[in-house]
Parts: sequence; structure tokens; C-alpha cells
Amino acid sequence: MSHEIRSPLTGIIGLAELLALTPLSGIQKQYTTSIGLCGKSLLSVVNDVLTFAKLEASKLSLENRWFDLRHCVESAVAVLRGSSQAKPVEVIVDIPCAMPWVVMGDETRLSQVLINLLNNASKFTDEGLITLQLEHRSSRSIYAPQCSSSGLGPQAGESPDPELGLIPEVGATGSLPVLQTRAEEAMVFHVRDTGLGLTAEQSERLFQPFSQADVSTTRQFGGTGLGLSICKQLAELWKGEIGVESE
Repeated sequence: MSHEIRSPLTGIIGLAELLALTPLSGIQKQYTTSIGLCGKSLLSVVNDVLTFAKLEASKLSLENRWFDLRHCVESAVAVLRGSSQAKPVEVIVDIPCAMPWVVMGDETRLSQVLINLLNNASKFTDEGLITLQLEHRSSRSIYAPQCSSSGLGPQAGESPDPELGLIPEVGATGSLPVLQTRAEEAMVFHVRDTGLGLTAEQSERLFQPFSQADVSTTRQFGGTGLGLSICKQLAELWKGEIGVESE
């Protein structure tokens, strides 16, 4: 079912991107861009609904393979920049130079969590800053190449080191861990914004399914109310946590 739903949408998005590379008038470029953005927005909703259904049925299995964390983060931030480019919002990515780029886990689900957190920040931030900060917590180093590193660690699909595993732990305003070893290694993602803020009551129900801050939020910003609930359930599958702090 998921394949039949996603494939046509992926095709529409791909064709819109190809069409944008051809000679077009100004209005045609605008229409093409709108088609691509609408397709990506709908695909995001479809992915959330399908993921939530799998989580509720306890049918969601996480992958455990090596992937490039830098590519995962850059792809998620690119989605955010595309959706917030019409607003006076600066997007900052804060990543330590010694961050381990080759990690093991489920890249697709991590990307889904990051996109949900970043899109949520963008939705409620009309101006100011949105920051994605990565933090590596470790008692010893596993893969800590220099900033310009490439080609380190196992290639995609290779058998992972049995001592490594993906176990998240989340910090303020939407954090999620990605890497852990027997030495209690973890990576934390912090998403911060200068948006509307939340009351204590709104914060308590923020990660509940089909929940928005209030009725006006659904009317003004749309959304299914599933994104943050999915983030929470995925974090818990990784034996981690996710939380929010608001000022």
C-alpha cells in the first residue's frame, strides 16, 4: 500500500524538478516550483500517516546500517531552507568539527524526525533564527574525522561492527540521539527557534497524536498533528527521549 501511494507522488516531484531545468517563462517557473512544493508537502503528510499506522500496529522495523550523517543533516536542512525562503528567517547549522560523520542506524527515520522538527520550527517562526545544533556525547571516540573527511568507515550495506548501535537521546526543543556504543556514546540534536513559544499546557500535549497547540493553530498552519508524535515514538524505539523547552 505504501509503495502504491508514494510512487506516483515521487514521480510528480521528480518530473517537476526536471521541468524546472528546461527553458521556462517566469510564470511557468513559479507554477513548476509550486507543483514541487505541494508534492513534497503531500508526500510528507502521506509519510507521517503511514509511519503512524505502522507504529500503532507495532509493525515498524528500524534499519541498522552505516550512513553519512552529514548528508542526512544537509538534506533535512535543505528542505527547511526551501520552505522558509520567503520569510526573513536565518537557518544556522552548528556542527562540531570532530563530529563522527559515519554512523550506524536508520537514516530514513532520522531524516524524517529532523525534517519534522525543523518544519515545525519553521511553521511557527515568522522571523529570526532557526538553529540545528549537533552534540556528540562520548567517553571515547569512534569515527571522528576532520571536517573535510570523506570515504571513512564502512561503505553502505557493509556489515556493521556488532559493538555499535543506534540509540537516540533527545535534548531541549527537539533533540534526538543517533549513535551509541557500549561506551555509552550518543549524539544529540537540538532544534531551536525564535517563534511563538508555548504555554505549559500546550507543551504537555505537544507530542500527543492528532494534537496541535490550539484550534487556531490547525486553522492557520494546517498539519495532521502527527509529526511530533511520530518523533516521540521513534525516539522511544531507539530507547531515547524527546522533549521541549519554551520561554
